[in-house]
Amino acid sequence: MTIQTAQDRILDLIDGAELCSASGKWLPALSLSLMAIDTMAWLSRPASAPKVKPEHFVAWCDRYLQTPTGLSCTSMELYAFRCGLLHTQSPRSRYSEAGQVRRIWPVGTPEDVPTLQRLLAGSDDAVTTVVVPLTTLLEAIHDGAHQFCRDLERGAALASRVADRSTQLFVMAAASGS
Repeated sequence: MTIQTAQDRILDLIDGAELCSASGKWLPALSLSLMAIDTMAWLSRPASAPKVKPEHFVAWCDRYLQTPTGLSCTSMELYAFRCGLLHTQSPRSRYSEAGQVRRIWPVGTPEDVPTLQRLLAGSDDAVTTVVVPLTTLLEAIHDGAHQFCRDLERGAALASRVADRSTQLFVMAAASGS
């Protein structure tokens, strides 16, 4: 496998997320996007790290999700959201339940944020929840993934780590005789 293979796999996830969001399938779009971050965090973790850890996901987000639109959640809140969504299809995770992060409540677009914030006003959830527009989050992940792929072409150390680890990526064998 090569850097190009890794880039293709990452962008396949992003493209799949875009197809899902275009057809209103938000949960699969989010799942694929968060899976892409997981993959990039795993590929780019420090050479001294034998396994990927939450801090690698957070570090990837801190580096690549700095968008002009600005996300209202922290990278650790996004990691906790990822845990809840991918493991239980819930916004709750051990991190939010322990009070370490706010829960992310996704809404469709930035225009939808004030409506949910008004509904939350005065409740306990107003303090423990951050409202995040899905369109903004998906756009930030899309842009971050493309920037990561560009960085692979420019950074020798990153490219070397990714090339070494890309040999471990899942390989799909073509089904015969449909």
